[in-house]
Amino acid sequence: MIVSALSLAECVQVRGRFRRSTQLEKDFAAASKDRGYILTSTARDTLRRIVDSLKSGNTSGAWTLTGPYGVGKSAFAVFLTQLFCGSAEQRLNAIQQVEDVDKALAKRLRELNLFDGSGSAFLPVLATARRAPASKCVAESVLA
Repeated sequence: MIVSALSLAECVQVRGRFRRSTQLEKDFAAASKDRGYILTSTARDTLRRIVDSLKSGNTSGAWTLTGPYGVGKSAFAVFLTQLFCGSAEQRLNAIQQVEDVDKALAKRLRELNLFDGSGSAFLPVLATARRAPASKCVAESVLA
């Protein structure tokens, strides 16, 4: 009996989008037609908190995402930006992704009346930190 050992690469394939870091500015511009973002339970919980703050009329308009390198903070930020600030196509794709995994959350999102196909409700300012003053990074992003 001859047994050949398979390498890991022969058994497992990783899609290209998972092999590189997410770049906010670059990846936001790419319309995510394949709905490739995986909306995890943590992402849904975070989105629920954001929706709750928007529905309650809360004046806090800033949130912080923290976590170890590689857990998907930037990918979630791109998803949120497409959901709330993207083109009509991006917003509809993103809301459909939510609908696919959490109908109640999608309903709450739709109640915000942000997905009627008109202009986006928010202005995206996507800034990646680097060794420069934060004010410069943000100013460059506003002008972009």
